[in-house]
Amino acid sequence: MKLDHDLIRDILLYVEEIDNGKPMPINRIYKTSFHNGIHDIKSFKYHISYLNDTGYLKSTPGVIMSITPNGRHYAENVSNNDIWLKVKEKLADKLASTSMDIVFKVATDFVFRSLGH
Repeated sequence: MKLDHDLIRDILLYVEEIDNGKPMPINRIYKTSFHNGIHDIKSFKYHISYLNDTGYLKSTPGVIMSITPNGRHYAENVSNNDIWLKVKEKLADKLASTSMDIVFKVATDFVFRSLGH
């Protein structure tokens, strides 16, 4: 399964917003916020597992425990819609085969530019 960077962004921003130190059931998150016909539950769970494996989320089967500091850094850099659109434009047709590290670096570059650096 290819990574869906929009879904990754949406998951991290959502978890960052609702993280209160309590376990968050994946099925409930999916049903309340991601069951919109765009992503199926299998894809959603795959991306949660991927984010856990790469250290952006802490999760156990069926439950997201928390967002990690790396997850917060990523979410912060892609939270601005204008910056996210610039990242997607810059990576264009390569986004589906681009690692999260590259997406993060491109987003970081745009953040620095927006700050006048």
